Amino acid sequence: MLTELDYENTSIEISLFKNRWDNEPRHVDMSLAQLHEKLTTRDIREEKDGELWSPAVYEGGYKRAAANVLYITALVLDMDDGSRPGNYEWKGYHHIVYTSHSHTESHAKWR
Repeated sequence: MLTELDYENTSIEISLFKNRWDNEPRHVDMSLAQLHEKLTTRDIREEKDGELWSPAVYEGGYKRAAANVLYITALVLDMDDGSRPGNYEWKGYHHIVYTSHSHTESHAKWR
């Protein structure tokens, strides 16, 4: 049975990268509320490349590579087909929905 989460006091481990070429993960432990704020606050810029996150936690001192992943902390869906989040049934799942850099009103792209 799904229970209500305390978003302020429930934490999640993630990795942050400066940009898509950065392969040195920075391990971060933050609350779900902080992750929600980070993902849903738009960083408006001309270039697509910017800070990115991963739900993968890597072995300390190792570079970003599948072989170095210790564990995954979240499921991330990459929805670039123009569909809307409301088209899917989220009941029973804790989730954060946010748009990608290339999202437009005429062609939705979200995670």
